[in-house]
Amino acid sequence: MQFNGQPPQRFLAFWLPITPAHQRTGDELDEAFDPDWPQAVEKKLAKLNDSDLRVLTDDWLRDIASQESTKSSVESRANALLLTVGLVNGLAAIAGSTLVGAAAIWVILFFVGAAVLLYSATATAFLALRVGQVRQWTSAVPDPKEIGTRKQSLALHRAVETCVSSHRNAVVLRDPVGYLRDAQAYALIAVISVAFLAMVSTGASVTKSQAPDRGLPSASPALVRSGPSPYSSPTTRILPTP
Repeated sequence: MQFNGQPPQRFLAFWLPITPAHQRTGDELDEAFDPDWPQAVEKKLAKLNDSDLRVLTDDWLRDIASQESTKSSVESRANALLLTVGLVNGLAAIAGSTLVGAAAIWVILFFVGAAVLLYSATATAFLALRVGQVRQWTSAVPDPKEIGTRKQSLALHRAVETCVSSHRNAVVLRDPVGYLRDAQAYALIAVISVAFLAMVSTGASVTKSQAPDRGLPSASPALVRSGPSPYSSPTTRILPTP
């Protein structure tokens, strides 16, 4: 059973870190970060002529540009989620102000929804901040010192650099995309929680408005004397003269 593309326990434990791509070992290590992989790529590309190498280099450069655009888009969406967290917390505070004098059942329901909201909002903010963490990002700019020491053409060197950079950046980009995916899932839970709190708040307000007045009992009509009040001024009656 999986939730949001991963085991439920891994999704709920949002604080667990993910090992950076360049620090993984064993089966988790992607071939793009294998120290011997650039040499293997170079051997394959060395069989091509300079014209074909330039075509491949242009394709990989377009991939790198697309990856950088995706990276910026992911970070912008993560910042938007941080604003969403502040908004839902403010709405929850407004909904909670209506619980004064409400029945116990409404208070209990509100605290259950508030607990879910607090957890999901914390997870959203935590994961959104992780999206913007500094990561290894490979550039395809050739090193002049390295070019002079290599026994290969500039086109081959450029092709190897762009190929390695494109594949490594694609692996690195998976982590912030995964963080954003989980943050969006938690943000959706937070929005649903706010809607639930609004329903609870509305129900509590309606119940309070329909409850009987429990203040001082009103005086019964039978107990009200119809005669003059002893505190009222006496009335002078003028009799007619014969």
